[in-house]
Amino acid sequence: MLNEEGGKKMDNRLLPDDPYPSPFAFIYVFNLIVGAGALAMPLAFSNAGLVLGTAIVATLCCASYLTVTFVVEAMAAANAWSLSNEWKSNKNRNVQDRRQSTDNALNDIDEGSEDLSESFPLILDQEMPAKGFEIVKKFEMAQMAEMFFNTVGVVLYYLCICVYLYGDLAIYAVAVPKSMRTVVCPHFKGRRVKMENITTNTSNNCYDIGYNNHTNLTQCAVGNNHCMGSLSNDNTYYVFLVVFSLLLCPWTFFNVQRTKLLQLVTAVTRNLAFGMMIVIALIEIIQGNHTKPKSFDFKELPDLFGVCIYSFMCQHSLPGMITPMKSKKYVFPMLSVDYALIFVFYSVMCYTAVFRFGGQLEDIYTLNFLNNTRVWRPIAYYLALFPVFTLSTNFPIISVTLRENLKVLFRKLARGREYPFVVDRIVFPLLAVLPPIAIAFATTDVEALVGWTGSFPGVGVQYVIPVALVFFARRKFKKQFHTYNNKHKAPIGGTVMFVVVLIWAVASIIVIITDHILKAVD
Repeated sequence: MLNEEGGKKMDNRLLPDDPYPSPFAFIYVFNLIVGAGALAMPLAFSNAGLVLGTAIVATLCCASYLTVTFVVEAMAAANAWSLSNEWKSNKNRNVQDRRQSTDNALNDIDEGSEDLSESFPLILDQEMPAKGFEIVKKFEMAQMAEMFFNTVGVVLYYLCICVYLYGDLAIYAVAVPKSMRTVVCPHFKGRRVKMENITTNTSNNCYDIGYNNHTNLTQCAVGNNHCMGSLSNDNTYYVFLVVFSLLLCPWTFFNVQRTKLLQLVTAVTRNLAFGMMIVIALIEIIQGNHTKPKSFDFKELPDLFGVCIYSFMCQHSLPGMITPMKSKKYVFPMLSVDYALIFVFYSVMCYTAVFRFGGQLEDIYTLNFLNNTRVWRPIAYYLALFPVFTLSTNFPIISVTLRENLKVLFRKLARGREYPFVVDRIVFPLLAVLPPIAIAFATTDVEALVGWTGSFPGVGVQYVIPVALVFFARRKFKKQFHTYNNKHKAPIGGTVMFVVVLIWAVASIIVIITDHILKAVD
């Protein structure tokens, strides 16, 4: 991962340049979690049903919080392990200096005399620095994997994170051109709605759907209608995808970083958009424009599972949010409140979306407001273009992160061999961006991409890696120091809980794979 560490030196450890109080960390974590995945959640929630959807969102919210506490514990363990190595190095250096001075003083003594330098013992393995488990130095998840995993574990870590980042980029590469197509093709809603929600109009091979109680809009089957001149809807999407690729992919060849101003603008625009969608949907429900949603549909459970994992993902970026906190005394209560608030937020958004739009929901929720005649046009266009702005700014940053992870992964597989200039500067950037763009040419189903990304690599990043980090960190400390007094130890994190989380992860993957096989057979 891209690691940027700097700051003031204190107690031989690095502190962030701009430490902030807990309320700021609370906001940062909230904005970190609530992202692109939330745009796909209403459709998956609606398909699964209100009762089942609520139960799954609540369960996965709790599971994500649990593994977040594992990451915090691993961060503290990484700080302690790093500090213990520094102490050992310093003490051994001091011992060698003292031995040298002793040897010089004994030069005039008979050779048979006792070597007093032996009276200076080396540092004991059991020594542990006081307050070693303070989280003051940022250790990214990749650094912790290098610290606590063996070679095979490190390779598997990088493989998992690379696949996850590929899914991330593919989602962005589809969502941006798809949103642009919907804006310039107002008659095209973006996906085929289910047959039970439509009536067929055979004269123009289109579907008539009741978008609201007063206006019937026409949605044509994908590729049947023209949009930009003679271009079909499909070709319009491909044009925007090519433009997206030409504008954003070249940044992968350079080093791009997320600035504080960019983070602030992204957070404000995202929260404003989500707030608008909730308020608009709620107002229309109150005015009588609502549907009757279903309660259960277990066939849709795997898709919702993947979307929820993706929507609660923050484990891989948590060190950058938690480390700068001035005080970590209440880090676990703060995170628990954060997750509770996010659960309420997701629930309100999904409930208002399901009751307002029902079976007409798009896989990118913002697109539901563009053709709604009740919504003021500037707001409708703002909501439709919101994914374009926010996801476009994130694409180069994530692609650079993926590029660096790929370099490390292949370097591990090649046993440290350095790359030629062409491979380092040309091949790896292309390897980072070409697969996501190819996926975007092959499919426009954002819900499926979010589901697959959350279901497979997402399970690894959110469940397996945090459990493995804590398990091997504890074992390493107990082997070295015969004790483990981590002040940031996870509140619920015994061996039994590790096993439960891993069983949950494996069972989930088996269910998802089985579901996809059955759907393919049908």
